[in-house]
Amino acid sequence: NVGHSLAGSGVVSLISLVQGMRKRTIPASIHCDEVNDYIRWDDSPFYVNRETREWPEPEDGRLVGAVSAFGMSGTNAHIVVESHDTEAEAPARAAEWPDRPAHLLALSATSQQALERRITDLIDYLAERPSLTGRHLSAISVELLDGRQHFSHRCAVVVRDREDALDVLREARAGESHPNVFTGTVERGFTPRAAIQRLVGELAGQAAAAIDESAQYRDHLQAQADLYCQGYGVPSGGRAAVVPALRLPGYPFAADAYRPEPGTGGAALAIGVPAAAGGGARGGAALHPLVHRNASDVGGLRFVTEFSGRESFVTGGVLVADALLEMVRASVALSVGGSSPTDGGGVELRDVVWHEGVPAAGGAVEVGLLGQAGGRLSWEVLSGDPNDPELEFVHGVGGARRVDASTRVVDLDAMAELCAEPVEVAGEQRRVAAVHAGESGRRVLVRLEPGRSTVGGDVVLQPGDALAALEAVAEANGRRLASASLLGARRSTFAARGGVTSSVVATVTEVGNGRVVVDLDGCDASGGVLWSLQGVEYGESVERGDVSTDGESEEPAEVAVVGPGRRGEMRGWSVEECALWELQDAVCTVLKLPRENVDPAENLAEFGFDSINLATFAEELSGRFGFEVTPDVFFGYPTLRRLTGYLLEARGDELAAFYRDADVVAASPVLVPAMVSSGVRRRGSRRVGGIRGGDEPVAVVGMSGRFPGVRDVEGLWSVLAEGRSVIGGVPADRVEWWRAGGSGEEGVRAGFVPGVAEFDPLFFQISPAEAETMDPRQRLLLQESWNALEDAGYGERRLNGERVGVFVGAEEGDYQHVVGEEGNVTGSSNSILASRLAYFLNFDGPGMLISTACSSGLVAVHQACQSLQAGECDVAVVAGVNLM
Repeated sequence: NVGHSLAGSGVVSLISLVQGMRKRTIPASIHCDEVNDYIRWDDSPFYVNRETREWPEPEDGRLVGAVSAFGMSGTNAHIVVESHDTEAEAPARAAEWPDRPAHLLALSATSQQALERRITDLIDYLAERPSLTGRHLSAISVELLDGRQHFSHRCAVVVRDREDALDVLREARAGESHPNVFTGTVERGFTPRAAIQRLVGELAGQAAAAIDESAQYRDHLQAQADLYCQGYGVPSGGRAAVVPALRLPGYPFAADAYRPEPGTGGAALAIGVPAAAGGGARGGAALHPLVHRNASDVGGLRFVTEFSGRESFVTGGVLVADALLEMVRASVALSVGGSSPTDGGGVELRDVVWHEGVPAAGGAVEVGLLGQAGGRLSWEVLSGDPNDPELEFVHGVGGARRVDASTRVVDLDAMAELCAEPVEVAGEQRRVAAVHAGESGRRVLVRLEPGRSTVGGDVVLQPGDALAALEAVAEANGRRLASASLLGARRSTFAARGGVTSSVVATVTEVGNGRVVVDLDGCDASGGVLWSLQGVEYGESVERGDVSTDGESEEPAEVAVVGPGRRGEMRGWSVEECALWELQDAVCTVLKLPRENVDPAENLAEFGFDSINLATFAEELSGRFGFEVTPDVFFGYPTLRRLTGYLLEARGDELAAFYRDADVVAASPVLVPAMVSSGVRRRGSRRVGGIRGGDEPVAVVGMSGRFPGVRDVEGLWSVLAEGRSVIGGVPADRVEWWRAGGSGEEGVRAGFVPGVAEFDPLFFQISPAEAETMDPRQRLLLQESWNALEDAGYGERRLNGERVGVFVGAEEGDYQHVVGEEGNVTGSSNSILASRLAYFLNFDGPGMLISTACSSGLVAVHQACQSLQAGECDVAVVAGVNLM
């Protein structure tokens, strides 16, 4: 069915046997058309089962099966399994649970995106099971509270029955307000107040006493749901009976790909390297008027442009600011491998901040892109220092992602009626034909000059259009801002098509302090929105004194000199805040981490730092600050917050000069505050278990796995029950690898495991940089072991106080040959396979890797059983893994 999985074969067979017992079905053995003539089948109780059939009911009701595994090492293993429960008995199990008047369903995740997926998974689970009763919901409520780890992003709902649960969960997913929906984000380091935690326990007791009063019972659950979302532990009331076979959905891990590019021998995040890599080079056709060539390599995605300084969108030797928006948009569009800068959907830019203008006279301007979780990108616009080749200027930063850009249409005729008051403007760019305002200047319609200068190609935002509209909007509100420019934008969305903007619809949200904040929609002649800029900040980059409405200062004002480290988004920040930001940004640069996952209170080791990249981190900080930072400092000050304090004390005067601030208006920066990172709370002391009798039975209480052709245990069963074979040729996502190895894919047939490059490193507190060089077997073991714990209902509460052992059957891997010198000991060593999960969850039971060739997995099962019966551990996680 799935081929020979070598070291993992024994565990695959055990899972198959347990599934057969659950389903009371014996699957067919395929490819057995001829039997062995040397075995006298007619004289024995044995036979080859050639068709799927129901498992006969034995007299005592117990199903018995056996699994054997044989290793070329000479070590063989044999396991006998007896059934305990089947899916047919689930209704009877559910009937033992109470049917309560209301139910609390609690969900959590490490990010808002994962929480939304978790809500969706529960909606799908309930929708696919119309037979679920209130008794099932009672069991589900307990499993979600006791059988799951609880993370920082939380959602809890209080529901009556399955239908009500579907309605309320859909409201929660949509972000709608509902009296039975509660949400919250728990900050790292949150410590529950003892008095409030006692109140939670009292509420649970009052709810149990009010079970016959549905309204009062629901009120108590709502209070508990609210407190759960604040970070307090909510008691489930315990398991009222044996839990029925629920098979609740597991954690929705991110599926980003982490692996080196084929044939490089080095690591690079696989986020869709453009097909045109290297194209549009000097002397060749430019990829886009503002993006000339693709300079991407294994270090990342880079798009480079060299301007002559004579372009129509260059003013005073500097690119107009909105040209940079179009440059970044086109780079993001090209980064996914499209043949043109408008292929593959629209583009959304977020949290755009411009630090300074970009010189456009003979030097190269680069857009650098870095992959983030959830398909997002971070970007920056860079240029070199003509006086020092070792330095580079960062002109702008932000985030980006591809979006479904269905065309939005604005009714320009209706807008013209709303904006009926003509406005005289004196725009120097000569791009504006007419301006009309309404609602006291808060709504402005700008008609652009049809004959204005434009650039050809697949351009969505013509350089200069947005700036011309912003200047007109400022004047329509009585502000002529000398030397004003686009400072940033909260969100910018671009259509998946080029065009020429004829009108710009503006909604002004803030005016004053030498700036305007406005939302812009750039429309073509039919009203179709080509680009939309929201939260655009337009004004003076440095405060120039009291600016009058005619653009002249009442008195000449001195302009304060800003320190070289003071970035645009740091306006109004203290030196301490600036230094902490710099440290976080340096961590992101070195380890390729998203900013929201860099917690200043977290130990540097948790980010994935080792002795090698700590030296790189020290070099990065030294280059930024202009004074030497040595790696030994990090051992004395192991968190970014403590490191900030040390630097302020040791280098306070230098940092004060580096971050010297101009006397600017204390306006809110356009950057969105970083999200609180999250992780698994560590447990403290545990009880010491006594030695138990060697005859105590060992039960299989949870299973998970990834198998050739399928992604879970139920998928494996469907292959077995249907008598299918998933042996096939090399899948498309691995063809390049087989070719890079020199053998090619022709004639190759095997059982290929799907998604071997997928991983959610941030969930396991592993840096993306380390994840790229980690053996995929480690990554799969982490995620599937976690899924098995959830399938068993072993959450933080149940594991607390238990000694957990980890036993893994595996042979030597070959991933170290793929990553080459980029690899490291912890990423490729077999000895780490059994330790990763134990380290992450702080397990203190035995942890061992077993390698006995093809019997490795089943020998691991045998070893785990012995360890359990000897009292060495209370719970065992057993796995078999094989990837090539």
